[in-house]
Amino acid sequence: DNNRFGVWNLETHQQIGTLASHEGCSSVAFSPNTDYVVSASEQGTAYIWSLKTMQHVCVLPKFNAYFKSKVNVAFSPDGKKIAINSRSPYYDEANIYIYTMTRNYSRCEGVDSMNIPKLSSSISFSPDSKRIASVYAPIAGKHSLLMWDVKTKDIVYKPIDPYNDRINSFAFSSDGRYVASASDSALPHKMSYRH
Repeated sequence: DNNRFGVWNLETHQQIGTLASHEGCSSVAFSPNTDYVVSASEQGTAYIWSLKTMQHVCVLPKFNAYFKSKVNVAFSPDGKKIAINSRSPYYDEANIYIYTMTRNYSRCEGVDSMNIPKLSSSISFSPDSKRIASVYAPIAGKHSLLMWDVKTKDIVYKPIDPYNDRINSFAFSSDGRYVASASDSALPHKMSYRH
């Protein structure tokens, strides 16, 4: 509330701090070392916060946000990059931004972007941080997954035919060899791909 979000200790069930966030904050993610939190907003702003000081240590370059946009943010498992997916509510426009960060997250060293219409707001890195995936919705009610190489931005995985239902969530296996997705049909899909 009031453009703030809290951090809780799950062992004590106590709130350990409140971060003065930014208007329209809709997605947060922990850094792999759990010392930092990144927050992204529907206004196109993103901040990195230190959990030790409860202050922001970096403001990321502003990304393109849409009216009533849907935004998701994720840290790469190696902690070197942050990805933000911003899309319009009608799936007609979407962008993925990949920020390269310094070790202490005090500065953004560069940002790459990809304009990919028909994406949902979900986003995830592979366990080795070399690929990034999101749900693709080329036809209303028919979804599939797209996967890119983080370095080259080339598509490394794209099903020939979309599924005949909506993908609600997906996850990488810990070894990075598989992706599982959950859909409205209540039947899980497992997809394998080559590194």
